[in-house]
Amino acid sequence: MPFIDLPFPTRIGIVVASLLLAIILGAFVDKRFRYLGQSGVAVLVGTMLGIATLVYSPPSVADSYFAIQHALFFEIVLPPIIFTAGYTLKKKNIFLNFGLITLLGVIATLISFGFIASATTMLTAQGWLSVDIHPLEALHIGAVLSATDSVAVLTSLDPATHPQLYGVLTGEGVLNDALALVLFHAAGSTLQSLRTGPLGTMLPFESHNLIHLGVDALRTALGSMATGVGFGLLGALLLKVSPFLEASREIAVLTLVGYMSYVACEGAGLSGILSLFTCGATAAHYSWYSLSETSRVSTRNFFHAISCVAETFCFLSLGFQTVFSMKYWNPALVFWELIVIMISRLLCVVLLTFMANLFRSAPLKISWQEQVVMWWGGIIRGALTFALSLQIQTPNAPVIISTVFCIVFTTTLLGGFFTNPLIHHLNIPIHRGSESPEEQKLALGWFHRFDDRFLKSFFRRYCEDEDTPMVLEERDPLI
Repeated sequence: MPFIDLPFPTRIGIVVASLLLAIILGAFVDKRFRYLGQSGVAVLVGTMLGIATLVYSPPSVADSYFAIQHALFFEIVLPPIIFTAGYTLKKKNIFLNFGLITLLGVIATLISFGFIASATTMLTAQGWLSVDIHPLEALHIGAVLSATDSVAVLTSLDPATHPQLYGVLTGEGVLNDALALVLFHAAGSTLQSLRTGPLGTMLPFESHNLIHLGVDALRTALGSMATGVGFGLLGALLLKVSPFLEASREIAVLTLVGYMSYVACEGAGLSGILSLFTCGATAAHYSWYSLSETSRVSTRNFFHAISCVAETFCFLSLGFQTVFSMKYWNPALVFWELIVIMISRLLCVVLLTFMANLFRSAPLKISWQEQVVMWWGGIIRGALTFALSLQIQTPNAPVIISTVFCIVFTTTLLGGFFTNPLIHHLNIPIHRGSESPEEQKLALGWFHRFDDRFLKSFFRRYCEDEDTPMVLEERDPLI
């Protein structure tokens, strides 16, 4: 069969048409059948596009698709997803169930990171894998696969019916993503310190390298969050002192300040993604109160729209690239990593919820049904895992990246097909108990006092009470 070498604009048109198909079909499937969801549909559409490209196009076309997607992804596709996640974050979900969220978002992520990295190293030493994974590569695998994606579960939960479970999974997702980013960045920094020679061979990984890893992780986390907060406050101040800006220019200022935080951190060798998320959360807390009524609604709709397109493109790219990575597939590595992910998540959920239940009143204890949902949501991998895998630059990078592609592909489809039936048949108990606004503030009481007294009046044009009906979360159906 002869190959069809399409012009570059035509290939771009095919990608755009695939995006349209995935968005419309995903919305229809999600509303009509409540199975698969937007991400699952995008993965399948991307897979079909990949198969068609593999069959009808010459190898050079596939290479150009890879180059286009890799160049666009980190500068254009990923930033809107991350900034929107921070800007639309419901802050109360962080303070509600703060202890359990911290356990699952921080301690569970660290346990998963260590468990996956150690298990990969052990499997390599035992010869159960057909590839020789260096211990530092195992750390990369642990960091990438410790980033969970609970969106499939959250879209199947009603926050009004199960506020506790919904809040815990939302808050855990925020902390998990942030920590996974820091761990991956630290592993990459350690990798550079161990490279030697013109061929990029690696020195042995020793115990003192763990200290370097921990120090770099702390430096990256603090530096990135400080940069994000700084740019978020700068944007809030610019909007406060510029009441003459119309709605379109207010949105432009908010967008550009967020992108500046990303570029500044990337240039400084920090995590631009973590900085962008922090900047978005800061902008929601301060900049939003300097926007006009039109801009308040428009910014949420605008960021949701571009995030939807970007995330659909991400899963479309995942399906496409999974087809072309088949030649690097290592079935043994894929199988064992999936088993390790499920075991590590099971241990984390059982142990940490048991600890949390020791200090919770009877109506608020985490039931076994909720633990099953937490376990299921914690084994799904999504856009962040896919994005981080593209940055791996190790001797076994093609095998590792193809393994991550296969895991994200598999768990995304499984999550889309089985999440709704699972939640329906579990008959999860309904928790009506929740803290009052005053009790929610106890988690960071000193900050709330300082914020109410100094920061809000300085960085906000309108010092409204967040609990009044003026709050967008109570009026915007997208939130």
